Amino acid sequence: MHPKEMEIREVATRAPFIPFTVVTSSGERYKVPTPDHISFFPDTDEDGLLQAEEEKAQCFIVFGKGSRQRLLFFDTVTAIDLGSAPNPVSEQ
Repeated sequence: MHPKEMEIREVATRAPFIPFTVVTSSGERYKVPTPDHISFFPDTDEDGLLQAEEEKAQCFIVFGKGSRQRLLFFDTVTAIDLGSAPNPVSEQ
């Protein structure tokens, strides 16, 4: 699993959920107001077998208004903004 995926998943699955914003290296900001607004690709294939690390998706989806969705790559995420101050995503 990509190191940034681990951190984003942790924030996205916290209980209680805290809305956050994903910040990318281009400066774009993507709001995640509820857990329903973010989705990760499965770690298993169609047969239920765990995928090899090099076969796993290196991206995730953030949903916006209506049917708008953005595919974001973990390598482009520079921060997770939890509201008052952005929290840098660990570099690796």
